[in-house]
Amino acid sequence: MKLFHWWSAALENYARGHIVVMAHDVEKARQKVRDTHMRSLREQRDWLFRDDGSIDPDHQEEVDAWVSKIEADIAIEPTSRDVLYIRGSE
Repeated sequence: MKLFHWWSAALENYARGHIVVMAHDVEKARQKVRDTHMRSLREQRDWLFRDDGSIDPDHQEEVDAWVSKIEADIAIEPTSRDVLYIRGSE
């Protein structure tokens, strides 16, 4: 398995975020990001979803916007390596 790394505009706070995934290939890494992202949206922004887990129609555009941002991030070819170093900052 390899580590796949993308810079992320979707996860930007004061600087770009990072998406780091361990997978056998880039397509499996992208699918892991998609699956995890929707699960994260349900956990962190539960008001976007109904009790049955479906997207609330009143919030469809907001969910689509989040999904589009992540899709744009992972559409770029990732860096693939065995080790990823992340330098600390203040």
